[in-house]
Amino acid sequence: MSVWLKDLHSNWPSWLAVALTCFISGMGFSLAVALINATGDDTTSLGGTILGLAICSNILIIFSQMKLIIDEHIHIYRSWRMVGMPNWLIFVLVLGQIAAVSTCGAVPGAFCATFLTDFALDAFHRDNIRVDGISVTMGGVVLASAVCVLAAVLGGFLSLRRIYRSGMPRWTAAKCALALILGAGILFACTLIEDPIDAMSACLGLIPLFAFLVPWMLPLLMQWTRPLGIAGANVRVRSNFTAPHIMPWILFGGLIIAVGSGLRAMLSMEEEFTMSPWQVFVVVLGPTIAPSVMAAFTTSLLMRKRIAHDAGALTLAGAARNSIFRVQIGEAFALTATTTGLLSALTLFIVLLMNHGMTGEYALTGFWWQALLVQACVMFMGLSGFKCGLATNFRDAAARFRP
Repeated sequence: MSVWLKDLHSNWPSWLAVALTCFISGMGFSLAVALINATGDDTTSLGGTILGLAICSNILIIFSQMKLIIDEHIHIYRSWRMVGMPNWLIFVLVLGQIAAVSTCGAVPGAFCATFLTDFALDAFHRDNIRVDGISVTMGGVVLASAVCVLAAVLGGFLSLRRIYRSGMPRWTAAKCALALILGAGILFACTLIEDPIDAMSACLGLIPLFAFLVPWMLPLLMQWTRPLGIAGANVRVRSNFTAPHIMPWILFGGLIIAVGSGLRAMLSMEEEFTMSPWQVFVVVLGPTIAPSVMAAFTTSLLMRKRIAHDAGALTLAGAARNSIFRVQIGEAFALTATTTGLLSALTLFIVLLMNHGMTGEYALTGFWWQALLVQACVMFMGLSGFKCGLATNFRDAAARFRP
């Protein structure tokens, strides 16, 4: 128990990031379950759609965070194994930590969904959607919390198996090729849909699937950083630690910018096509997007010790004071440029598909480049600020002990 509590205390920023993500996920799941249990003609289909999107995106986010936190602490768990601790006990301790932290985040979040029911009800009434009696029940809280906790525990279990396996990547080239083939096949299937409304619905489901395939494609996609020398000594920018940073922004940008660009294209071409109030989009996409936003800004906390150790090593080696900032800013630029490139390609595909379905011509009408630029700026400044802030704390501490 002392080892369990000591590890929790020493890595509390990492576990705080996980708890915050589970808090937002639990809130979204609970609201979706409340919509399914509400009264009205549109409740089951609407709540099921929201819950399905939320489950797909949140499981991706939680799995990526669990993989990152296990990768960051794998040397600690291997040291436990080297001193004689059996594998089953390591699994029990670590999965117990994950279950405790995710429960502490998911349960309060599921209860807090109560404060969103009035807003959701008002939003649906504004759009003439027949929904009444939205309420958060104890069964919904238990179900929402269980989904978050099970996703976190399963993600931790799959990643924790590395304590007795080699750290070398396995089947990287095969997974990358498979992801490219699947991605191309899915995009081609979307082009076969003739009705623009059905195509837009397919593109909405395409976003979580695209985010799922991105980690497999990253070893190839990040190769552009090699000739530029961006973080050249930092291999992790092009490997395991890239996906947890990029995936939340892909989900957020895909659902807001890519899908939004498609809707803008349809709105500009079809006079009878009307948009729902923004409150409806908040309720429908909020359970899917909100955890991505939280994970996007807290993922750097999971790498706190690694960033700090890198900064301390550079300081003790006599590197210039601004070299630490150059490394962190270079990493942030690489992540931002890769994410923006992927989102631009996805947005262009959806815009061209919608324009072709509406007018028969491939045009860029509706392309929301302003939102894409804003997200790129926010992502770059956020990642740079977090990384430089985490590196500065350790650099200053190391400088005091420098001979």
